[in-house]
Amino acid sequence: MTALPWRPRRAVRSVALATLPVLLGACAGDPLRDEVQARIQALLRTRERALVSAAVLTGFRWRQLCFGEDTPPQLRFRIDGGERLIALDAGYYVAEPYVAGSPAGRCLPPDARLQLRRRPGGGTIELRLADPPAQ
Repeated sequence: MTALPWRPRRAVRSVALATLPVLLGACAGDPLRDEVQARIQALLRTRERALVSAAVLTGFRWRQLCFGEDTPPQLRFRIDGGERLIALDAGYYVAEPYVAGSPAGRCLPPDARLQLRRRPGGGTIELRLADPPAQ
């Protein structure tokens, strides 16, 4: 029985080609999360606060935006026929549900107003209700 010749270059190339799609997929990120974060950054580009309607966070139509109580914040966009869940990066913050003005645990319509606030020193960005309900 003769051994087949081992070709390290071909083996390395095969492994590299097999893992390339996985690596590219991991680097690509979530386009919806990237869009929402880019829009928030653009709204706060030259200021520390911005009052906006929730609808401006995306470029598509949705029925309801629900905020999770997670860290980092999770946003669930309810769309006719489904929903999209995104987790914002660690640089974004939503206060606990018992804090006045916190959207955590709430669902909002597109016309609800949000206050986007950059913490001093260019730190984290907080998402709050612009018109919090009376408690």
